[in-house]
Amino acid sequence: MQIFDYGTDPELDLDYIVMELVRGRDLKQALGEGGFRTGEAVHILGGIARAIAAGHRVGVVHRDIKPGNVLLPVEEGRETARVVDFGIAKLVAGTDELTVAGHAPYSQRTHHRSSWQARRISRLRRTCISSGC
Repeated sequence: MQIFDYGTDPELDLDYIVMELVRGRDLKQALGEGGFRTGEAVHILGGIARAIAAGHRVGVVHRDIKPGNVLLPVEEGRETARVVDFGIAKLVAGTDELTVAGHAPYSQRTHHRSSWQARRISRLRRTCISSGC
């Protein structure tokens, strides 16, 4: 999922992320409509696994993988998995902090962002843009 911008709204004192609009049904809806043939299921599960692995490579654990958090836009004629909603994601490099309501994890408003956190967030952003998570 491409990220275009992020920051903190100074008037509302809330963090924001501007991402691409992804059109399509989610996995929960698709499963309720009867699911997939084997080849389609393998393709979608592979996309979910690649997205989770991309986050793990840069130290981000999603913590809320469920069918409603997997979008299925049609790309090149077939549905492709996009993992969304990293709202309670956690950076795993030695911290036990959780998300503060209204603020993104490790935003400058909720924590002092160390250089390793900034690098990991930057890598996650680049990874998500290049791998389509």
